[in-house]
Amino acid sequence: MDTQMVANALLLVPAAVLGVLAVRARRRGRTRLGLSVRPGPLPDLARGVLFGAVSVGVLYGALAATGTLRPGPFAGVTAVLVGVAVYFLVLFLVEEVVFRALLMTGLGVVVGRTAALVVTSVLVAVPYVFSTGSGVLPVVGAVATNLVNGLARWRTGRIWFGVGMRWAWNTLQVALGFTVSGYALATPVLDQSTTGPSWLTGGEYGPEGGVVGIALRVVMIVVMVGVVRGSVPAWTIGPRGSRDGNGVA
Repeated sequence: MDTQMVANALLLVPAAVLGVLAVRARRRGRTRLGLSVRPGPLPDLARGVLFGAVSVGVLYGALAATGTLRPGPFAGVTAVLVGVAVYFLVLFLVEEVVFRALLMTGLGVVVGRTAALVVTSVLVAVPYVFSTGSGVLPVVGAVATNLVNGLARWRTGRIWFGVGMRWAWNTLQVALGFTVSGYALATPVLDQSTTGPSWLTGGEYGPEGGVVGIALRVVMIVVMVGVVRGSVPAWTIGPRGSRDGNGVA
């Protein structure tokens, strides 16, 4: 087990402890975990996929505009890509349950929603210190990425938008030949690469660790706060002794 995996595993401890607080607050009607499937999660999931796909398109255009993108030949869809897509879907579902439904909600009960969003984003970004090509900018990018993910859960009230968004964002990037947090497909759909300074493109870490990717994440945060809504009310936490959490799941 590598260092990044160990660091991720260690986050299960605070997630479990704070998850207990989150579940208790949910039972008392103070807040919601964001795991409900009524109304059905598919509309939120689909909107998340669309948001993530459009964001990748903007990223692609931004890199092309800077002259750092070197398009390659079309290689076609492989069984490996299909497997990675399925793996990402399962991984992001598990991570959203652990990091957003349990860790962030539990922290919110203790310190409030805004502090919980920031602290969770920093904590979940720590393991990326050990990713291939990591450095100051990639870690900043990881924090920004987790702010987007946390806001998706906050603004839509549930985890489903975030699951769809993360799945599209990561799957499409590796399919297009980009590196994502140090991971890249050996045979992507488009065998292309980026050139130029790593502070701009993210280098070995991938676009999320460069100025272009971080700038896009900031735009995504603004759009998330101003535009994105879900099928249920946004995440709230009622005062102690109240039942003002907008639901039970």
